Amino acid sequence: MTMMSSIYWKFAAIIGLVLCAGYVRADLESNARAKMAALSNLVTQAEGQGIDTLQERTTLRTAEIFLFYADWDEANTNLNARIFELGGNFSDDPETWAAYMPEFERQDVITMLDSCTSNLTRLISGEISREPAPQVDWASVTHDGDQLTFNGRPVFLADYTWKPGDAWLTEYHGEQDGFYFDPNKISNASGVINQWTMNDLTNKPSGTLGFIFLGNKAAPDWAEEEYGPGFQMREDTYTGYDIDNPGAREMLSFLFDACVPYMSGKNFSELGYMLCNEPHFYTTKEKDSMDPDDWGWARGPVSEYTMDKFRVWLQDRHATIGDLNALWGTAFADFDAVDLDIPIYEGLQGTPQWYDWVRFNQWRVTEWYKWVKSAIRANDPGAKVHLKIMPNLWSENSRGHGIDMEALTELSEIIGNDAGADHTNWWGKALWWEDTYAFDWREMCMSYDFYKSVSPDKITFNSEAHYLSTGSSRNLFLDPAYARATCWLAHLHGLNASQIWFWARQSDGSPRNGVNVGTGWWGSNNFQPRVVNEVALTMLDLNTFSEEVMAMQRQRKPIRIFYSETSAINKAEHMDDVFELYKELYFEGIPIGFVTENILNNQSHSLWDVVLVHKSEFVTTNEVEALQAYLDAGGTVVMDSESLQKDEYGRAVSGLIESAGTLTNVTTLAEMKQLALSVVELPDVQIAETNGIGAKGCAWKCVTNEAGNAVVSVVNAGKSTASLSVSLAGASDVICTNLLTGEAFSSSFSLEPFEMRFFEVVPVDVTPRLLTVVQWGEPGGDDSIVTNTQNFVPYPSFSTYTYGSTASPLPGPDYYPDSNGRTPVFNHASKNTYNVKQVTDGGAEGDYITTAKNDPAYTAMVVWENYLTNAYMLDRLEIETRVNNSADTASQFRWLVRKMNGQWYASEAVDTTDSFTLYTAEDPGNLNWYDFTPHVGSVATVGSSASITMEDINAVGYFATFQQPSNNVSYRASETRYFKAEAYNALPQNGWDDFVIKYDLSGDPDADADANGVSDFMEYALGGNPTNPADQGITPNVEYQLDDTVHYYHVALTNPNSGVVYDVEWATNLVVGGWTNCFDSMTNRPSGYDGMGEVEYELNGSGKDQLFFRLQVQES
Repeated sequence: MTMMSSIYWKFAAIIGLVLCAGYVRADLESNARAKMAALSNLVTQAEGQGIDTLQERTTLRTAEIFLFYADWDEANTNLNARIFELGGNFSDDPETWAAYMPEFERQDVITMLDSCTSNLTRLISGEISREPAPQVDWASVTHDGDQLTFNGRPVFLADYTWKPGDAWLTEYHGEQDGFYFDPNKISNASGVINQWTMNDLTNKPSGTLGFIFLGNKAAPDWAEEEYGPGFQMREDTYTGYDIDNPGAREMLSFLFDACVPYMSGKNFSELGYMLCNEPHFYTTKEKDSMDPDDWGWARGPVSEYTMDKFRVWLQDRHATIGDLNALWGTAFADFDAVDLDIPIYEGLQGTPQWYDWVRFNQWRVTEWYKWVKSAIRANDPGAKVHLKIMPNLWSENSRGHGIDMEALTELSEIIGNDAGADHTNWWGKALWWEDTYAFDWREMCMSYDFYKSVSPDKITFNSEAHYLSTGSSRNLFLDPAYARATCWLAHLHGLNASQIWFWARQSDGSPRNGVNVGTGWWGSNNFQPRVVNEVALTMLDLNTFSEEVMAMQRQRKPIRIFYSETSAINKAEHMDDVFELYKELYFEGIPIGFVTENILNNQSHSLWDVVLVHKSEFVTTNEVEALQAYLDAGGTVVMDSESLQKDEYGRAVSGLIESAGTLTNVTTLAEMKQLALSVVELPDVQIAETNGIGAKGCAWKCVTNEAGNAVVSVVNAGKSTASLSVSLAGASDVICTNLLTGEAFSSSFSLEPFEMRFFEVVPVDVTPRLLTVVQWGEPGGDDSIVTNTQNFVPYPSFSTYTYGSTASPLPGPDYYPDSNGRTPVFNHASKNTYNVKQVTDGGAEGDYITTAKNDPAYTAMVVWENYLTNAYMLDRLEIETRVNNSADTASQFRWLVRKMNGQWYASEAVDTTDSFTLYTAEDPGNLNWYDFTPHVGSVATVGSSASITMEDINAVGYFATFQQPSNNVSYRASETRYFKAEAYNALPQNGWDDFVIKYDLSGDPDADADANGVSDFMEYALGGNPTNPADQGITPNVEYQLDDTVHYYHVALTNPNSGVVYDVEWATNLVVGGWTNCFDSMTNRPSGYDGMGEVEYELNGSGKDQLFFRLQVQES
């Protein structure tokens, strides 16, 4: 049974259990709806705190869409069963799978909502933070060089093939526009375009960003009559006519002259004209047979027009017919007599006939698309073109398809493709990646690096992205993390826009074309709400950090692999050899590129440091000369002994000489890699990886952000958990901050397969930066905060303080219309809920926060929440405040802080006056602090003295009090026109310091915070939780083997700056003899626990009746 079959039967069993359990639609539907309502309430709360909720609103919409689809699937199980029966892993039991789909979708929605709710709750509490993401207006996106631009920033876009244009689908899941046309729109030989097409086109608004799809799959019947028999040909491919027949140019000219002027300059053509869908012109055959069934997929003959072109091409290439005959071993009288059996037999690969035909086939296809481009530009001079080329036509070995990837990439203004990645092998045949990697990354990563080497200044548009599913890879139970990993990785390698395969549901939820939707329907994203949602959230994250992602796309590629089209044509497995070297270098954190003859001749040699020539046996003289010119100019080449041996016809070629450069010959792949790495400048960040697969599996890139810090992306493409350790040149230790969550984490961490992390690396021992984390107003007053006085929201205000709520007016045109660099959102509670709770229009004095009541003992608190993280240290507080109507009043304020653990503290009291006065706490840690209980039922309490640090704080504000004689009930107000908090990005010095901050411990290693008998430091060393008595960490273990060996195991922190020394000792008794730490062997390995490794000690227990072991941990 294949792996996929095993998965199928596993989940078939689960389906049976689910059905038997009696799940009904109402249970899951109502549960999902209740969770959507709860999440919507949280969204309102979060937006009140100023938290961007685009991700949550996207998730709610995804839930709505797929609950709608689940209803359709439940009402149409018979149709789904008929489709499933046609093929794929659902075909064995289509009725059961069809019945299961609605329940799967609803449960998947519930799981998705639970995850989203949990994440938003953490955002509201301040446990994590998130930068706001732009909601892209597709009508305002422009194409500028190598990027798409929205609001002056790079942006990345994704939509789906065939997704309906309904507003509820396009708001969060892509709003791509476009237009389709093909030769069948031409009604007759006079070139008249059918009226429906012209009506659609002339009435079409400019719309949103999109592309023009030129279909070529079929030619109209009139063309066969007009241009001769055989004009319609190879209709099982995506070009169903003879491109070498002169009629092809006339036919397309009719189409372009009539239609293209109406497309020119429109938004819907901004992503260019796609000249062909998946072009391929296979003219080779797998078997030397006259039976087309033996030739292979999409193979076929050519016309006499093509053969005439071939003869002319041969005459231009070879000086005389005698030269040709000498190479081919033939005796043609002249070039007109030249003949060749087409499709050509693949057994001839490596012969002169083979090379000439394959190279000609590439040339004629390139010449065709040059003409197509020129014909479009005759009607739209600014037209940008691309082709949806299958990248495996370059990344895999075959070269009989007519596609010259380099030439067509150079021809295009946009790099077109339909790259994909396989994640599940349900065809059964063993694939190269299955034993080591979690998915097939060869096509996507290597091809994109080649594209961007050829044309670094162009955008990449994948107009049929096959990351989620392909013809051979689909899995209903696909981990959404895979969708994120491949989407993220593709963009780091150069992707800018994509149309994902595929959204096959129509507006009512039914499959496109009904039962004829195709076998791609089963197990696809059309049933996977979490997968679809993860794609959308990934795009939001990419756009949040678009500058950093573009910086990774634009990285200089210092290591270049020499690519020879000559070797690719003449060798049966040349691209396997190219990938062998690429794979060896890929996981080193250094961008890899390619050079060709054209790149060497036309691009600056400063773009790289070294060229590697690997197993490139066949090269043209021009290719050798390009390499030699690079050496002559001082370049560096590392070459193996197999390369540069023969020309395209198998004749010996002259090798390279060192000249003014450096030429090094090597005999092994390991030598080549070592030399390449020694030549280039390594990144300041380095990542060490250990895993269970015996080869590196984490792909990473590193750039520097505007703050001068390293930003790193890591994706685990490996099949096992990877333990990673991050270091930074010149720093004894680093702190890493997850840019997607704001969480600081250890420099040693683990990633599961498909897991990715995007983080900033900061050296611990640099001078911390002082940051403004909260500022409301400005010293001396700011009169632009409100134009008219605005009440708090809600009004009346709170008499009980609720963390996570808000009281400030909603930011917008009436309150803080320009909040850039300011923190307008605050929370509030007071003794009395009525009277004045507002942001007052103060005119020339500046606008101010007012909280007031005619009460002899009024108290109020104003707090800014969630603007600090555990990586900050509060350093300075400022407030400009006064008490109104206070000539005979003893009024005061106290600074307030809230720790991450929820504990509040108030400072010593500061007297206030009736004039705006600026008060400053230069070092809040030196103030006297007291326990504080926020308002509960109108009462707030300042308690006992407390000793606190200024770390691990997530809220800051002030507490105002007015103490008056009981008979004085006149109006009093606390009025504040400026508040500011500054913090250092103070960082823990080692893992123990981080642990102390995380759990708010005393810092005494011998303390026992949870009173469970295990010290805080021991729980830190063993991965425990010092605030949970039940979690003491991972207990060491002893195993006895039949061969008398004894194995002792314990976990150990993998952070090289953990601050822990582990010492294991053994003894044969506890009375005499003492303890020893001498063991026969010690082995370190991954443990499967985040941030922890496992240490194994082995001891020969022969002759030892009893053994005692002890583990001691100490601070280093």
